[in-house]
Amino acid sequence: ETKAVMRASFVGRVESNHSAFIRIKTNKEDEHTSSPELLILPVEIEVSSDPGIYSPVELLDFGILRTLDEPKTLRLNLINTGPKAVHITSVNVSPPNVAVSVDFRPFKLQSDGSRP
Repeated sequence: ETKAVMRASFVGRVESNHSAFIRIKTNKEDEHTSSPELLILPVEIEVSSDPGIYSPVELLDFGILRTLDEPKTLRLNLINTGPKAVHITSVNVSPPNVAVSVDFRPFKLQSDGSRP
């Protein structure tokens, strides 16, 4: 079963790279220590004041797929923190991979006026 168990928020007040860990404690005991098992997730956040095009996700994770599974589709969203709209003219896979296909049409990415 896959289930959302939490939501993390971050307030970017200081321009810098930030690292932390989210520790999830379970009721399952570690075989070697008899203490509660922990799932530790690293968190990395870059806070920048430079205008530009950014992706809210650093990695497109397709998870684990088996050979007979249906193809999995992920969306990629972009944020334009610059002062003007930007034309996105192409998207490609590098290096080329026959297992990955991209469905894309050129478009104009408007400036996110709510960001300084």
